[in-house]
Amino acid sequence: MEPPKISNSKISILSKIRGRIYQRITSYLYFKWPSLWWSSISSRYYENKAGSEEIKSRANARHQRLIEKLGLLEWDSMLEVGCGFGWNLHSFQSKNPNKVFHGCDFSTNQISQAEKLYSPKIKFDVADAQSLPYADGSFDIVITITCFQHVPPKHIEKAMKEIQRVSKRHILLLEMDSEFATKDEIEEQLNSRVAFWHNYSGMVNTNFVKAFHEDWSDFNNRVEPISLHVYSKVDENL
Repeated sequence: MEPPKISNSKISILSKIRGRIYQRITSYLYFKWPSLWWSSISSRYYENKAGSEEIKSRANARHQRLIEKLGLLEWDSMLEVGCGFGWNLHSFQSKNPNKVFHGCDFSTNQISQAEKLYSPKIKFDVADAQSLPYADGSFDIVITITCFQHVPPKHIEKAMKEIQRVSKRHILLLEMDSEFATKDEIEEQLNSRVAFWHNYSGMVNTNFVKAFHEDWSDFNNRVEPISLHVYSKVDENL
């Protein structure tokens, strides 16, 4: 006797249910232990980035464009918050060997990987964006690249205050931005439960003014509707 056949519609429903269960479990773990969550995927995250020619090609193009933008600003030292395994900083340092580069991330596994790959040319620290272990104005420019979009809404204001505190001249954010996103993209990211929309301009204090704001979603085929925010500090002594 043949087993009963399952229709395609039932398979689709079961697949959606399984996907939602997975999202809820992922969301729970992410909110409960975010640093552990990122550390747990660090090896796979690095292998995917380092092994995919498509990802490397897209990242190299994005890095080149960022290097061009950085060339418009005055700076000698950089901190990347949420630097992961240091790929971005390595690209910038290779083009600016006489400048000082630091990176921090709360994932001990990713920082360990970064140190193996890129120390001592780049200094790395295990640190949370909400409590950066640096003095006020320690770096000419502080950057985040698709990092703050993973910071939950209840923590993002504190993280934004911290990067402004340790910046001497500029802050650069390459993050998801609803201004350039479609309605479907916003809904899809909201369902992911590990990516969030933030109004960055509303969290920048009066010591900074917007230098430029551009749509950069073309770099990853709108996988993420990201955009570039650059703010410069208003200080007569600079």
